Amino acid sequence: MTIDPVLAHRLRVHTFRSDQLTDEDHDPGDIIQIHTAQDVQAGAYEGDVTVGDLRPLGHFGIGTLEGLDGELVVVDGEFWDIDVDGVARLAPDTARVPFAVLCDLVEATTIDVTGPLDRAGFEALVREHLPDPDGCYALRVEGRFAPVRFRSVARQHPPYRPLAEVLATDQHDFTVPELVGTMVGFCFPPDAGDLEFAGFHLHLLAADRSTGGHVFEADLHDARITLAHPHAVHVEL
Repeated sequence: MTIDPVLAHRLRVHTFRSDQLTDEDHDPGDIIQIHTAQDVQAGAYEGDVTVGDLRPLGHFGIGTLEGLDGELVVVDGEFWDIDVDGVARLAPDTARVPFAVLCDLVEATTIDVTGPLDRAGFEALVREHLPDPDGCYALRVEGRFAPVRFRSVARQHPPYRPLAEVLATDQHDFTVPELVGTMVGFCFPPDAGDLEFAGFHLHLLAADRSTGGHVFEADLHDARITLAHPHAVHVEL
C-alpha cells in the first residue's frame, strides 16, 4: 500500500495493530479506520476485530461485517447491520468486522436544507462549506429523504472474490419512496484512494430502524447536515 506523502502530512495518518485498539490512543473527533479500501476491493473480508472492540471508538460510522455480510451503519453508538434484503438488525458484539470507518462529531458545522436537494446538489452544497477541499470530512444528515436508492450485498464465503465481482453478481439494489432517518458517512479527497473510498461514502438508517443501506441516491427534504473536519486518521492494519 502506498499513501501520498502530502496527504499523510496533511491528515496525520497513523497506523496501528488490533491489539492497540483503544480509545486512549487518539483524540476526540479523530477518524478510526479498520483496514483500507484496497483491502476490501481485493476481497479481504475476514474480520480481526469485533463490534464490541469498536464500540468505544466512535458513535457513528460505516462499514461491513465479516464475509461482506451486509452494510454496517453506526448511529448514536448502535451498530446496525443491513442485510441483503434491506432489513436492519442490531449487530452483536461478537460480530467480526473487516472494514469500518468510525468517528465522533467534534467542532462541527451545521447546514439546514429545506430541499428538495438531490445527491449531486447535496455534494455540491457540502463542498461549498469545506475549509480545505483536499481534507477529509465526517458527515451526519438528519431529515426526510424521498426517494432513496440503496444497496446491500449477500454474505460471501471463501475463497473470496474481489469486490467488483461481488457487486456484479450479489448486489441488491432497492428503492424506498420516502423515509425519515439518519445518513452518515465520510468525504475523502481523490489522493486518499489507497486508504479510503475517495469522494462521498454514505450509509443511511431509517428512524424506525427498519431499513437502510449504502446510499446511491437520496433526495433531501427538511434536513440538517452536520459536518466535521477531523485532524487525524488512525488505520488498523
